[in-house]
Amino acid sequence: MKIKHYSLIILVLLFLPLFSISPVTAAPIADTSLADIIAAGEITVGIEAAYPPFEERDPETDEIVGFDPEIMAIIEKDIGVDFVLNDGGWEVIFTSLDSGMYDCIISAVTITAKREETMDFSRWYYKSSQAVMVKIANPKNITTIEDVNATTVKVGVQAGTTSDLYLTDNNYTATMVPFATINLAIEALNLETVDCVLGDYDTLNAGKTAQPDTFNIVDTFSPEDFGIPVQTGSDSLRLRINTILDGLLGEDEDSPVYSEEYNDIYVEWMGGDVYGYVPKPAATIPGFPLIALISILSVASAILIRKSKK
Repeated sequence: MKIKHYSLIILVLLFLPLFSISPVTAAPIADTSLADIIAAGEITVGIEAAYPPFEERDPETDEIVGFDPEIMAIIEKDIGVDFVLNDGGWEVIFTSLDSGMYDCIISAVTITAKREETMDFSRWYYKSSQAVMVKIANPKNITTIEDVNATTVKVGVQAGTTSDLYLTDNNYTATMVPFATINLAIEALNLETVDCVLGDYDTLNAGKTAQPDTFNIVDTFSPEDFGIPVQTGSDSLRLRINTILDGLLGEDEDSPVYSEEYNDIYVEWMGGDVYGYVPKPAATIPGFPLIALISILSVASAILIRKSKK
């Protein structure tokens, strides 16, 4: 007896649960970010080399120098690889990181919630703040960040930076003039095509120091933390960088203990000790300065040498 077509379908449906297959959960992709770097023998780093004193090109050697390259040198030495700095435009370095061209970025990048949506950050390695710079003549009489919020004020910023975002997020009515680099914004201020420039304090201070009779910094605002971005999910690399930074800054991010090595780099590029740095006391014998002990030992040694020659 033949089974009609629709009867066969019913039988299949009845017995299908007996042969159902449990859903298979895909295994998470292993993070090999650090292992890949070690295997390659180098870490590829994105940087915008036009933001002194954090990064700039040495005019004599064309080498990229600054605070950030020195911090990266410590990181690559600890990992045991070389590092390659790739100089690119501010916006470009982030798209290049996202596409996998770079392992990380070190370029005075402020940690923000918006940026954390597309990349992962290390812990902070530098504490900064925004600042307002004007020409000494200061015809618009700008003395605070609040004075910038006027339709008659033209503000120079580097496009895509937190200075740019600050004006936008706080609905400032000033005319914002974006530039590709902070140096171009400072030059525009010098030419008086803008009334002031917003940027990181240390970078604007570098511009002021280069032309002390031209510029003046009148206000600081918006404290910020710089971090080292890596691709989303590159946890092994990020955590290794964090461990290295902990050694330089102390493990408690809220109460940093700056190492001598970190302070030396800070002094070289910022011109003085980092705020809160406490140098280690000189080695002493209880109640006796080490320098005095060295002097006594030197004299004693000289006397012994004389006697041995007699």
